[in-house]
Amino acid sequence: SNTLLSVVLSVAIACARTPPASATIHQHRMPKPEKPSTGVAFPLVKGTRSSTAAGKAVWIRAAKSVEGGEALAVQIEKEKDWRHNYVPHIVNLTRLSVKSSSN
Repeated sequence: SNTLLSVVLSVAIACARTPPASATIHQHRMPKPEKPSTGVAFPLVKGTRSSTAAGKAVWIRAAKSVEGGEALAVQIEKEKDWRHNYVPHIVNLTRLSVKSSSN
């Protein structure tokens, strides 16, 4: 009858639009492919790309390159809140750089 045919067609259409439960579960287990990077690709740090970690490493290297900068390099490395507390370290590095005969 028309009513039965209508129900069967409705169910068939709904099933065609809905992926099987196993496919949905499987999709959530698969990691998303990483998008190709463009421009500067900072190194991965704890699963994210951190410009802070890369920048801090540059400042540590700069501190090590001036006379008396080893202690400052250690202080920079130990700084927990670099994003908010970097200014005094950069000022100290500038002072060391001015005093250094190798610069």
